[in-house]
Amino acid sequence: MSFWRHFMGDYGQTLDISDAQSDIAGLRKAIEAKESLDRRQDQEVEALQRRLFELEQGLSALMKRLVEKNVLTPADLQDFARTFAAADRDES
Repeated sequence: MSFWRHFMGDYGQTLDISDAQSDIAGLRKAIEAKESLDRRQDQEVEALQRRLFELEQGLSALMKRLVEKNVLTPADLQDFARTFAAADRDES
C-alpha cells in the first residue's frame, strides 16, 4: 500500500482491493490461456499419434504384401525392421 493510499484511509484501502482484484483477474486469464494452449497441444499430439499408428499399420500391410508378391524377401523385411528399431532407439 502506498503512502497516499494509507493517508486516504478507507478510500485508499478500496483502491488497494480493486488493484488486487485486477491482478487476480489478470492472473486467471493468463492461467486459462495457458490451460487452453495445453489442451490444444494435447489434442494435436493425440491426433499425430493416431496418424502415426495408421501409417505404421499401412506400412506393415504394404511390406507384407511385397513379401507375398516376392518383391521383397523375408530377409529384406527383417533388415527393414532392424533399421526402424534402431532409429526408434536413437530417438528415445
